[in-house]
Amino acid sequence: MAVCEWPATPAAEFPPRFEKTPDIGALTSRGYCDPPLLARRGLVSTDIERFAARSAPDQHEAQRAHEWAVGRAAADAGLVRDDWLRQPAGDGEFVILPEGVHEPRVIAVMLTALAARLREYNRSRVTDLRVRLRVAVHHGLVHLDGAAGACGPATVVVARLLNCQPVRDILRYRAGVNVAAVVSREVYEDVVANRYEGLRPELFQRVHVQDRDKGFAAQAWVYAPEEDVTRPVPLAAVVPISPAPAAKPGRRYV
Repeated sequence: MAVCEWPATPAAEFPPRFEKTPDIGALTSRGYCDPPLLARRGLVSTDIERFAARSAPDQHEAQRAHEWAVGRAAADAGLVRDDWLRQPAGDGEFVILPEGVHEPRVIAVMLTALAARLREYNRSRVTDLRVRLRVAVHHGLVHLDGAAGACGPATVVVARLLNCQPVRDILRYRAGVNVAAVVSREVYEDVVANRYEGLRPELFQRVHVQDRDKGFAAQAWVYAPEEDVTRPVPLAAVVPISPAPAAKPGRRYV
């Protein structure tokens, strides 16, 4: 083993922030000077719309609705959620899919089921308390044994896609959409363009994603299971979004 400047601490003392790690049990005997544990996996990130503008009880309820809807949708799609590596993020979660090719079923089946579950949930909610999600899908090489969770360029890409303006605009301007998805160029070319699971490329809109502050630029495709996002939004259909509440003295909205 290579000589390190500091002791090789067993990974068990710095567990990755995953809720379940079914296929990386060997981490307990690994040191951080060992070669990284690499894998090519599908990656999915979710985010709850306007989470920070909610009160604490409403954030709690939105988290519960997210967990319920994603869990039910995964089951509807025949995906075993217990096999996912899940890293909660408060207003969503980052998921590493298990070995194998799962992205076609995630996009074609799970997203459709997720939209249906959220539509069911939102039917009895006022506009500001609806739970609608952005979802990003990518695949690539990741380090599974990071001290603070998975890392690598692929994890950065899925995070940048999740926060890009084009996918945010779908929820902003299309009131009938409960799930707005964005897929990376790699996923589009490998999965969508090949029409796996009956996917229809003509329903995906190509967009340019750019974050100048972080030096990121990429081509991606946006999609919504409930609506054809390639069609322009009629101005009459645009529903104004209420602004976030103003911060009160001694209280901050993050």
